[in-house]
Amino acid sequence: MSAKTVSTALLILVTLLFFNVAEARTSESALPGGCLASGFKHGGGEVVLNPDSEKQGLFLLHNISSETFQVTHPVGGGTASAGWTSEIGPGRWSAFATDSKAFTLSCMKPVDGGVKTLPCEDVLKVCELPNPKMPADLSGSFWVSEDKNAEGVTAEIKSRGVSWGK
Repeated sequence: MSAKTVSTALLILVTLLFFNVAEARTSESALPGGCLASGFKHGGGEVVLNPDSEKQGLFLLHNISSETFQVTHPVGGGTASAGWTSEIGPGRWSAFATDSKAFTLSCMKPVDGGVKTLPCEDVLKVCELPNPKMPADLSGSFWVSEDKNAEGVTAEIKSRGVSWGK
């Protein structure tokens, strides 16, 4: 085989691999079917779930950054509460349910003995699963699933008896 033939074959192989990896990344970052860009708003670097309602909401959170960080509910004085804090890795998904009006989440990264606040709108993609139906023993505000791939987070939601849709 000539060097030109080998070079052409390698170029074709690299191109095919590139497009397969790009397609896998795109499908992992796409919103799961039926998840809507509604029921939340961004403001002041935070994300506010159920800004205008106290209905039960079910939200998927996707880390679109290249870093692991924490999603937390700030309590009194701008500090985080350990009970609300959940870590989410790059490209990973979590699910959060709330029946509270204007439930605020912040994005933070531990650094050098402190924390750095990240603007959630830059690192966290949010969508709402419409009309969630919760089992009788699940209510309020809680992490439904944490730090999984898209398929894993939806599977865990369903395994807990939660459904959504029209």
